[in-house]
Amino acid sequence: TLINRRAQLPEVGKSRADDISSPAVSETPQDLSAQLVAALRDIGITADVRDLTHGPRITRYRVFLPDINQLDKLRNGMERLGLVLGLQNALPSISSGDQAKTVFLDLPRPRPTWENKTIKDLRDWVSNDPYDAEKLLVYPGVDVLGRAFSFDLAVAPHLLVGGATGQGKSVCLHSLILSLLLKHKPDVLRLALIDPKQVEFSVYQNISHLWGEGVAVNITDARQRIRDLVDEMDDRYARFNELGVSNIIEARRKNRNLRIPNIVVFIEELADLVMQDRDIEDEIVRLAQLARAAGIHLVLATQRPDAKTFSGLIRSNVPARIALTVQKSSESKIILDEVGAEKLLGAGDMYVKTTGSAPTRVHGVYVSRSDVEEILKRVGGELPATA
Repeated sequence: TLINRRAQLPEVGKSRADDISSPAVSETPQDLSAQLVAALRDIGITADVRDLTHGPRITRYRVFLPDINQLDKLRNGMERLGLVLGLQNALPSISSGDQAKTVFLDLPRPRPTWENKTIKDLRDWVSNDPYDAEKLLVYPGVDVLGRAFSFDLAVAPHLLVGGATGQGKSVCLHSLILSLLLKHKPDVLRLALIDPKQVEFSVYQNISHLWGEGVAVNITDARQRIRDLVDEMDDRYARFNELGVSNIIEARRKNRNLRIPNIVVFIEELADLVMQDRDIEDEIVRLAQLARAAGIHLVLATQRPDAKTFSGLIRSNVPARIALTVQKSSESKIILDEVGAEKLLGAGDMYVKTTGSAPTRVHGVYVSRSDVEEILKRVGGELPATA
């Protein structure tokens, strides 16, 4: 009964104050150039603000340093700068500028000035990108300047999503799922959904894109679903061998009538599965090592990132990462292989690290349960029956 009641709640996002915020009329961001120059002077740095850009949640200042030898002092002074500016726990960040002797300083703004992105923005991003059946583009949100941010899950090829409770992880997963559903039909894409929490993926229970029999919601079903995926991978490689090809793209090009959809596997709260059955980890590692060429991709999520749950084998074979706000720097290192996620703003603020790239700061799109239901109607899915 509790599970059914939770599944009927009106919002996918949690109602906690620190979770991703629903859209609201925002206040006009202020120009703090004078205060920034004064704050820099207070910590012993001479600088001049050349211009600024207001992003959705952060204002980026282009700062000119007459004495470039002060750069290291500036990099090491972010905490003191945040203290002087009264930013509390929301620290500024520094990055290389686009002009000689300049750097970018990103100053977080008060929540009332934030501009939140909605499901309408997500639909626009998906529709504006040309269709390519070989790409699995997902749109977690926008960068610090408000530009749509996307990456190809087919190239990733697997993704780890981690963040503390109430920081927008589940909402992020829904935005990734909807990105795929809006772009691809069931003959091109299937979703395998595993949800030990039994609540986050219930809305997708009857969609036509689903691979397998419904959403796997207990350890027995999850174990069988993962084993079925391993069998599917082995079967596909056997078919590729018969065709004389090595991957799904070559197979489709050699036989135009071949219908082998990509499968994206979403596992909500991997830590729960691994704690209940350590043998599942071996099967997941095998998929992570071998499934890419077969067109099977993993999205593994957890709110409890730790070294025991995420072994070195899993982390080394899942190169793409999304880190939402975490409590400790050690958790950031497990997700991103570096610190920083512990200083994010919460409410869907994240770092996205794709293969071979440095982490990019992204502000997540807001997705409600009614948004999910609307998209499912558009793509021809059936909503779960209500009691």
